[in-house]
Amino acid sequence: MIDKAELDEVLICEINDSIFDVSLMLRQTLSKHCVVVDKDSCLKGLISIQDIVYRGVCEELELKSIPISTIMSQKIESISIDESEDEICEKLSNYTNHYFPVINSDEKVIGGIDIWKLYSLLQSCRIK
Repeated sequence: MIDKAELDEVLICEINDSIFDVSLMLRQTLSKHCVVVDKDSCLKGLISIQDIVYRGVCEELELKSIPISTIMSQKIESISIDESEDEICEKLSNYTNHYFPVINSDEKVIGGIDIWKLYSLLQSCRIK
């Protein structure tokens, strides 16, 4: 299990926010990615600066009117706050994500954790 104190605060946008608005949020917060949620705060996807550039700008989309859901990555692997170390290790061995949204039992996003911090936490748990 992951301690809530270890989680990073995440930048969250809603599924219908425009690409332009999300890009402004990313710039203002100096974030590399944003977790996309629905109106109930349930995880729907992830968007990165790179996604906005390659899938939005380079495709010449109308950034102010098109929702972020059009270009977000939808098949996002998340980690549940209640998952065991073994379950987390299994996910790490099967995915190449650099960042994982963390959800609670209601599937609502409660934070995030990058892969390096996750490896460090798992290593310290196994050494004890």
